Amino acid sequence: GVGDAPETIVIKKEPMMDGYEREVLLDSPTMYVLSYSSDSFEIVFTQAILDQYKVLVDGKDTDDEYVNVGDYKGQIFYAADKTETFLIWNDGEYSFVLQCNRTEDVNEALIEIAETIK
Repeated sequence: GVGDAPETIVIKKEPMMDGYEREVLLDSPTMYVLSYSSDSFEIVFTQAILDQYKVLVDGKDTDDEYVNVGDYKGQIFYAADKTETFLIWNDGEYSFVLQCNRTEDVNEALIEIAETIK
């Protein structure tokens, strides 16, 4: 791991997503991925050990901004084709990504969802 961060996921975390259909997409020692979906909205949540997960974002035609996720610094990216939004942050032990299938008016919603993760 990185610094004092664990080398495997010791505590699985997940957002509070009442009313959404939940599906585990991946459950490995180093990465935990969940999908939450409703009729028009899908969010994929990823928790990974710090040195395991890299998010590659095409910088061409991509907007990004820095945000606060509780006490942590995060970054929001929009896919170049404007069909997805990513919120990325870490808590010093794990990295987290919320990936959403929309870009309109989702920033605050993603931050609020991120702040529910326990």
